[in-house]
Amino acid sequence: ESSSFWYINCKTNGAYRGFPGHAASEGIFRDNFGVFQGCISIYLGIIVALHATLFAVMVAMEHANLEMWLRLC
Repeated sequence: ESSSFWYINCKTNGAYRGFPGHAASEGIFRDNFGVFQGCISIYLGIIVALHATLFAVMVAMEHANLEMWLRLC
């Protein structure tokens, strides 16, 4: 059931191939009704998996800040 206040839900993922290997980060933003609000995707170069995952979270938070989405879940 949806909440009575508006918020943005963000799902992120960092993926890589090899150790270390080519990596990318991605994320999708939806509101509390499940409506698509935006997405991000970035190639990170050759790094390890932990860095790819952390970059995904950092880029998602930066994007939410630029969009002025103050309630990010």
